Amino acid sequence: MSTPRDVRLVRVPGLRAMHRALAALTLTGDPLDALQRVVLVPSAAAATHLRETFERTWCVDGWRPPLAWRDALGVARADGAPVFVAPAMLTRDAFLAGLAESLGLDAMLLDTFSRDALMRLAVRHADTGQTSAPFLVRPGIIAEMVHFYDAIRRHMRTVDDFDRLLVGALEDEADVDRGAARLLSQTRFLASAFREFERLTRDARGLDEHAVRLLATHGGHEAPWHHVIVAVADQAAEPAGLWPADFDLLARMPGVTRIDVIATDAVLDTGWRERLDGRLPGVSEVRLDTVDAMPTLVVPGDADAPYFVARDREAELEMVARSTKLDAVDGRRRPHDVMVVVQRPLPYMYLARHAFAQAGVPWTASDALPLAAEPFVAACDLAVSCLFGNFTRADLVQLLGSPLYDFGSGPLSPQAVAEFDAHLGRAQYFADRERLAALAASFDEDAGVAEDEGDESASSRAVASSVATILAALPELDPPRRMSDYLSALHAFVERFVRTGGDDLVEHERHLRARRALLDALAAMERACLAHDDPALPFRDVVAIIRRWVESQTFSPRIGRDGVRVVDATSARFADADALWVAGLLEGEWPPAHGRMTFYSSDLLAELGWPSERLRLLADRATFDDLLRAARSQVAMSTVSLEDETVTRPSVYLDDLDVAAFPLERTPLATARVAADEAMLLDPIVPHTFDGETRSWLEWRLGRGDLSAPGFRGSVGTFARPRHTVTALETYLECPFRYFARHVLMLDEPDEEADGLSPKGSGRLLHAALERFIQRFDGARIDVDDPAAADDARRIFAETVDEVLVDLDERDRAIERTRLLGSALAVGAGERVLALEFEHPGDALVERRLESAFDRDVTVAAADRVRDVRLRGKIDRVDVFADGTFRVVDYKRGNSAPSGSKALQLPIYALAVEQGARDAAGALTVREAMYLALGPRGATSRVIKPATRDEVMAGAQARLLGALDGIERGEFPPRPREIHLCIRCAFARVCRKDYVDDGEAAEA
Repeated sequence: MSTPRDVRLVRVPGLRAMHRALAALTLTGDPLDALQRVVLVPSAAAATHLRETFERTWCVDGWRPPLAWRDALGVARADGAPVFVAPAMLTRDAFLAGLAESLGLDAMLLDTFSRDALMRLAVRHADTGQTSAPFLVRPGIIAEMVHFYDAIRRHMRTVDDFDRLLVGALEDEADVDRGAARLLSQTRFLASAFREFERLTRDARGLDEHAVRLLATHGGHEAPWHHVIVAVADQAAEPAGLWPADFDLLARMPGVTRIDVIATDAVLDTGWRERLDGRLPGVSEVRLDTVDAMPTLVVPGDADAPYFVARDREAELEMVARSTKLDAVDGRRRPHDVMVVVQRPLPYMYLARHAFAQAGVPWTASDALPLAAEPFVAACDLAVSCLFGNFTRADLVQLLGSPLYDFGSGPLSPQAVAEFDAHLGRAQYFADRERLAALAASFDEDAGVAEDEGDESASSRAVASSVATILAALPELDPPRRMSDYLSALHAFVERFVRTGGDDLVEHERHLRARRALLDALAAMERACLAHDDPALPFRDVVAIIRRWVESQTFSPRIGRDGVRVVDATSARFADADALWVAGLLEGEWPPAHGRMTFYSSDLLAELGWPSERLRLLADRATFDDLLRAARSQVAMSTVSLEDETVTRPSVYLDDLDVAAFPLERTPLATARVAADEAMLLDPIVPHTFDGETRSWLEWRLGRGDLSAPGFRGSVGTFARPRHTVTALETYLECPFRYFARHVLMLDEPDEEADGLSPKGSGRLLHAALERFIQRFDGARIDVDDPAAADDARRIFAETVDEVLVDLDERDRAIERTRLLGSALAVGAGERVLALEFEHPGDALVERRLESAFDRDVTVAAADRVRDVRLRGKIDRVDVFADGTFRVVDYKRGNSAPSGSKALQLPIYALAVEQGARDAAGALTVREAMYLALGPRGATSRVIKPATRDEVMAGAQARLLGALDGIERGEFPPRPREIHLCIRCAFARVCRKDYVDDGEAAEA
């Protein structure tokens, strides 16, 4: 065993000095020296940015390290033109993987899935022995147990150490504290599982990182790198830092002759300097002094706070784009010299596409994104969700409509998929694999009947064939199968049916990378199951395992080639920028929320060497302070006031910011137009600033004339109709455009999605049941003056309902029967109708007219106007009393009904009945008119009462004439009576709601 010849701590005042120190240490005149040198960095993105910084510092700026630095660092002085060769830049995991490869051990390394499978088996063994799991062992817990075991070993503790220390800390309190007793039971179970896990790992003849470290220090092998440069702190200072076992490996690994640890003053002063003495005994300190000018802090010109505030993250990026574009136009700074630093890449990576594209500002990013966000992985999840939900209608339609799938007939027609969706809706399909096969076959038969329709028939048959293919390719879930069977089926399904990508080379390459990552993972999971543990699991557990792995993986696509760089906070420390914009300074992100250990509190973990949360917070703040000083020219900060329409709180870093340390530059928020949408919407609009289709469209739009003309405000000119339905006129009063779409353009209004029958179908059954019941009620001559007779009426209604619902399937029949007859929790529709029957005992009811239709001229009078209007309608019920009065009743299926001030239907129905009675030589006068809401919480709305009859009838006639005038003038503006009506409008996609301004809404 050899000891490193030279171990040094290189202390630098800031990040810019750290970049130059790293450049000096990697500068060599012999390329072979670079092959024996490695730089440890926190992330792959950090390595990318560090290489770019080296290229800028050395190749562009021509910087050379001062002679004093060369002497302090022991860097050889190159004669003539020096050569810069970048060494290997690796994360901790990549360093251990490279070490295993150099030692010839990589073929024996156990991957993540194999170790999870071994831990799963170890847990079952431990759970059947003297110890038992004190918690439910779900798939996520298995991965957390592997992580906890690794953390114990990385802190240079054994399983026996873990058992001894925690049992000793908990044993004394377990007799009097149930929490301590539970933790003691948990500790004994974990220790048993970890010992079994180690035994199974040895029996599998596989290696993990702990075995690699042991073999690297005691196996007689020499390290592939002689010079190790550590540009990352330890775990106490940053999540991606090195562990105590890693420093022990560096200090003891044969062949390493030199170790340089580079850190800034701010980070070292948080305790990292003292910990380093314990990690690398004998370390000597070298300080590289340099004076870098403080960047200018750009602050809002009209605010007291030293940071900018945007409404949301998208507006925040638009603010950055605006500032960057104006600087570029004025020649102050190129976009590539601007760096936006965020703590979380999402959602900024997605928002940046729109924000920078609208401003015409190039941008680039190479930081890690979640693999779960890749389209290929999303396509796989569609299949998983479809199988997991037993082929629910929504999941199946999404799978069929996905452009990423090809089930043998090419991409399916959206129209054909929509028709199949409607076919399932009409059949009241929810989630049933066997029934789905039958429905797909019937859909295919319907397509065969319509052979003369050509392409439409072919599209429908393609959908039916695709459904059959999907059902054949995805496995049955009952009974549960072995995990490898599910994985094999999913692997084959995705590999066979997901398309390989489009024509765009960049997106195609990205698609192939994601495809390779996911398919390799599914194959590796299957191999791990077959090799180590292949239990029969419910499919939900398999789904949890797959999704947990996917959500833990990151993907690093290169977005763009030049322009503003969007960088995460960790890798930003290794990037060089002239201007820095720190974005998203919110509570919970700055400082970041560090993951906590699942099983124990920080007090107990301290026994095993875990750092305190206080050390992490100190290091986070030091890193933030370093970052603010990293720009060469200027720095700006911003936060947002809303996140998903929820009020946010700014970061605590902004409360005690040392503004006095920076020279300030007050800048008002620019108002110049820089985005494409601003140039198209704000005057003056200049079409020639655009190209291609955008310019042609803009010229056409400007050439249409005055947009305030009636033709652009919903007017179609004179319009006539020979007769009207009262319901349609009421629709016009609710919203003229809805009337236009439904009754002029004749657009279909699709049924609302519902659990069971559609609202229209359920309403038809309701009316049929009530009509048949009233007929039987009259025939039975039930005495409404006798309260005991209500039970006989309920019996008749129940019998009637059973007859009406007899043709429904069992599930729909149960839903509709509960809706009509009620339950212990809610009143049924029948009970509300019976209450109306027994409400006025003693009234001489001589006739009930059910489903009474009319189609006649009705004389309508309002103020000084009298007009005959051809109207038609159907009245649910008219009750005629012996005193020459009548009552109009209209059933409403839901819980609400129109009020008297808005109702048109009932007063006009009453008017039609009165005039019809006069024509038949029998005068009748309306006594009352009511809406009877039959929902569980429905109420009765009496629109006409004896005291208000004349007023209500006059108002309704005036509203009807106003509606007729608007229709005949051809005025159909999108002007709803109440704005909330737009939420559930079936014609929202064709409505120009943007024409409704605040004045019109207030007037409406």
